[in-house]
Amino acid sequence: MHIESESPSTIQSRHFAVEATDTASKSVEADRVARIVQFVQPGDRVLDLGCNDGAVANVLLRKGAVVFASDFPGVVIHARKKFPNIPCVGFDASRSFPIAPNSVDVVTASEIIEHIVNDVAFLKECHRVLRPGGRLVLSTPNFGFIRDRIWLLTGYFQDNPMHMHLYTFENLRKKIEATGFLNIVEEGYVYNLTADGFWSNFRQHWMQIGFQNAFWFLLERLLPKTFKAGIIVCASKPWKFS
Repeated sequence: MHIESESPSTIQSRHFAVEATDTASKSVEADRVARIVQFVQPGDRVLDLGCNDGAVANVLLRKGAVVFASDFPGVVIHARKKFPNIPCVGFDASRSFPIAPNSVDVVTASEIIEHIVNDVAFLKECHRVLRPGGRLVLSTPNFGFIRDRIWLLTGYFQDNPMHMHLYTFENLRKKIEATGFLNIVEEGYVYNLTADGFWSNFRQHWMQIGFQNAFWFLLERLLPKTFKAGIIVCASKPWKFS
């Protein structure tokens, strides 16, 4: 008997259609969202890949960008309902984008590249749709996170089963450079524990991230970017002169 297995993107599409959440409203995600948004300027034409329910796209819209949001067809319906003023298109970002070459100023891809099997092909598609001089802004969890380094020493590691890749600053930078991007700017982000709603944030960290609490938060704040929970990268598509 032949059993046809589902592709990772099919499994992820079903998962995220159920799990769509308002990332931008969670103070636990505030540092990541703020660091992404800083690389987008008013008037930029932005393609927001992996938009989830459209919350980050809406933050970019409020900043004055012209935003086009995308995600799996079963996921992007959440964004259409919540933010009907944001144009949304449903497609699988692990395949060719239905977007014209050289058509956008910025591609934002927050917590998506680690879910894609062929990450190099994904980066090439981002490069293709950007205009010369345009910017790719992406974020992804950091495999060099201090908590994970300590866990590995004990023989334990907890990862999301939806993740196809584990990135450090160095191996992600090399892949981005290999696909033709230049002027790479790197930052680390942390999961916030803010003074207001401290217990709520603590509980979110415990339930969603696992043992992420005030100790790790304070330690991350003191350590260099390579030890922080996540990676932010902004890279430019080079200009072409005849």
